[in-house]
This record gives sequence, structure tokens and C-alpha cells, in this order.
Amino acid sequence: MRAIPTFLFLTLMYSGFAQEVQEKELKTNIKAVTVFLRGAQIFESGTVAVPAGKSILKIRNLSPFLDDKSIQVKAEGDFTILSVNHSLNYLTELKKDSQIDSLTTLVEAVDMSVGQYQARQEVLNEKQSLLNANKNLGGQNAGPTVAKLKMTMEFFESEITRIKEEQIKIQRSITLKTKEKTQLENQLRELNQQKSLPGSEIEIRISAEKTSSGTFNLTYLVANAGWFPKYDIRVQDVKSPLSLT
Repeated sequence: MRAIPTFLFLTLMYSGFAQEVQEKELKTNIKAVTVFLRGAQIFESGTVAVPAGKSILKIRNLSPFLDDKSIQVKAEGDFTILSVNHSLNYLTELKKDSQIDSLTTLVEAVDMSVGQYQARQEVLNEKQSLLNANKNLGGQNAGPTVAKLKMTMEFFESEITRIKEEQIKIQRSITLKTKEKTQLENQLRELNQQKSLPGSEIEIRISAEKTSSGTFNLTYLVANAGWFPKYDIRVQDVKSPLSLT
């Protein structure tokens, strides 16, 4: 008979303890990023009001590629950090990947460049039409002199040649930009077809004797990052110094 009251008493104690633990969201901002050849280290910080007693601070919407073994948390305030845990939240999907935004911006920039090239192409076509419309420099009754005809032919040849050369360059630029846009759109299509990734969370359990303010600095590693070197080498001739960027 005594086991039932004891069980109820323990249940009430556990319920009371659970109610005392408050859960709050800790909003952090990225302060710095160190990108390695493979992976990157993220530095974030944030400030939050820490309630008295035991509480749980959650940092949400982090990278799903976060290495939980690399998490380090440093805090300033009148409280004690009890534990730091990491988990994936499959109920909360991440916002649209920033890479998709970047690719969309690049596609828009390519479209703008192509539009500018096409506008210049129209100007050149109008210029050529104007030249063709003014070929007849002599009147109806009198033709041009030999000297004037020669000067006119040289002028037309120079202007038409200049127009055609620029049109060829513009058409080549449009072709290259169109190819670049196709590559970007293919990459964008591939990213959009990928399944949404779960949100990653860091959970910090703390204990405080009184209400205070806490500043948290955390670092962690992510796997889906990297960089590679690309060099631009230029030289005018064998006697000039080499320019390396």
C-alpha cells in the first residue's frame, strides 16, 4: 500500500521539476568565418535574458552539416552551463539555401548584360541603316566627283567595318553569356530538386540563482564548405616583370 503514494509523490516531484525548467530561444549572429580547403569554422555570439533556476537555451536554424564534436560554448554571466547538446530537427526545415539566392542573382546579372549587348546591337543596326540610306551623295542631275566618291567610299568602308567588328564582338559576348546562363540555370535546377534538409539545433542547459543577462560565444565546424586557389598570371614580354594575382 505504501508503494502507490511513493510513486505518486515521485511523479509529482518530477512534474514540478519539469515545470521549473524554462525553454528560451537564443538568437545569435555570425561574427566571423574561417574557410578551410575542406570545411569551415563558424563564430557566433548572442545575448539573452537568463531566468532564475534551470533553463534551456536553444539556437535554431543552424547548418545540418554541423560537426557536433566541434561545438565550443563560452559564456559571460552569473550562471552555470550544465550541458551542451546538438540535435537535428526534422519538423523544422531550413530557409532557402543562400546558394540558391546567389545563383538567382547571377542569372539576373547575366540577363542584364545580355540585354545591354542587345541594346547596343540595335544601335549599331540603326547606325548602319542610316549610312545605307545616305549613300546617294549626288543630286538627281549631277553625280559626285571622283575625289568625293573616293572619300565617300573610304568613309563608308571605315564605318561599316567598325560596325561589323563590334557586332561580331557583341554576338560572341552574347553567346558566352547565354552559355553561362545555361550552366547557372542547370545548377539552380539541381539545387531546387534537392530535398529540404532538417534544421540543426544546439541546446544549452544552464542554472542561475537569479535573473541576469548572459552573453554566449560559440564556435563549430561545418563540412559543406571549402575553397580552392585560382591564379591570374600576366606578362607583357619576357623582359617585363610578371604580374601574379
